[in-house]
Amino acid sequence: MNTRRKLACVAILVAVVPTIASCGSNVELTQEVRLSESDKKVRLKRKETFEPRLTALEFNASYARSELTVVDSDLPAWKQRLLPIYFGELIGGAGYVLVAVIPDARGCAERGKPSSPYVVYAAAKERWHEIPMPQYLEGRAANLALVVENYPLGNELIVKKIDLSAGSGC
Repeated sequence: MNTRRKLACVAILVAVVPTIASCGSNVELTQEVRLSESDKKVRLKRKETFEPRLTALEFNASYARSELTVVDSDLPAWKQRLLPIYFGELIGGAGYVLVAVIPDARGCAERGKPSSPYVVYAAAKERWHEIPMPQYLEGRAANLALVVENYPLGNELIVKKIDLSAGSGC
């Protein structure tokens, strides 16, 4: 009897797990961004991943991670569990800067409850690395589309500009 129960549980898991895994989705888009410092345009390829999460006894697609690639460059793809909102140039054209926001309470806890909702990355010399927020980004308008559950939204609906006085909300 005990063996039958175990076999029944295994059979249920084998049947259910592929169904749950197939509930995840990816949204891919290409976006052109005009850099304010040099007035040149850069094409970015984005991939937002959503995975199933059990909430209130239902499986819903939930934000999992972002990936951003600068088209026609040697930079590796930037991959993080953050929502990118702004892409621009470092001062002096020494590379690129990417500003992202922490997506939720889980991300906030993973980052140690920071005092700011923003996380900044610089891309120079063929790699991405986290840097402190440069003051010159204060007030810059968000220029990357926000993708929420398979739908790209105009970012002005959610994040209008970089506000360094904003609290983390953690």
